[in-house]
Amino acid sequence: MYNSNRKTASEHAADAKLPSGFQPWPQAFRPSQLAASVAVALAAALSVATAWNGARGGEPLTALGFAGLSLTTLLVSVGLLQESGFRHIALPRRISRHTDGEHGPGVTVPMSRSSIPAMITILVGVAAYGLIIWIGWLAGVSDSLVPFGRDTREVAILSAAGAAVTGVGALLLASVRFTTVLRIYPNGIRRYARRRIVFSIRESDLFLHWDEIAQISPGELGVRVGSAPHPVINLTITSSVPSALRTQHDADYSIAIMAHTLVSEPNTLFALLKRLHENPHDRNLINEPSAAELLRPPPLRERFRSARAQKAKA
Repeated sequence: MYNSNRKTASEHAADAKLPSGFQPWPQAFRPSQLAASVAVALAAALSVATAWNGARGGEPLTALGFAGLSLTTLLVSVGLLQESGFRHIALPRRISRHTDGEHGPGVTVPMSRSSIPAMITILVGVAAYGLIIWIGWLAGVSDSLVPFGRDTREVAILSAAGAAVTGVGALLLASVRFTTVLRIYPNGIRRYARRRIVFSIRESDLFLHWDEIAQISPGELGVRVGSAPHPVINLTITSSVPSALRTQHDADYSIAIMAHTLVSEPNTLFALLKRLHENPHDRNLINEPSAAELLRPPPLRERFRSARAQKAKA
């Protein structure tokens, strides 16, 4: 028989939100970043048009140079749009159910795949543009790649040097790979972290029962200066973390979850972990088929309003 008192997954998700809409990492709407995103997007559109005209006009260097610039400016525009507050809009599809032979059903929160590839693409685009400016100057056909009167030997050399630096940066980023996966179970949480730097690989696979966690608190990675925060969820635990299982951000009695690298909205993830830690009777919600709904973020308008209210109280 249908139980009218049984809550839906969406209602449980609403219960998991922090009191009074509090966000440890307020997701504010930033009009200046939005305006900058639009301006850069217009520059990207202009670059696309220039690349197209170069291709049609038989100017391959112009086409290639502005194609790289178009890709770079487009990705920068998307980054600025996210900085303006338009991120984590819906429940990520990659958050899924997972069944473990030892811990039973759980929810998997994987790492975002977009940030590092986007940075590599931006660096490659800048490197390509600088390299083509230098090649064009050598060939004597680069006057459309730089502002009028700037087609000089010094500009060409600086462009080549910049291309070399950004190209090396792209290679270094490509040689470094970080992987973080968080799995939430009724009896605890599991953090898997893997770091690969060239041929050096370090892994950490750590499971914590809920009663091993003394406190869950918010933190941030690095110093924030006028931009979106890099949220970190710190878990204070009752026993020392084995040195072999520590990441560079862990301590003797503290585990760091790099929430800013995961696909979930950080405030929603933090609220859910706090709820399950402090309310043992709610942990069975992870057993439900719709458990991923517990990580559905609130509407953007609600998050913007909460951020304004927190700023007004500060």
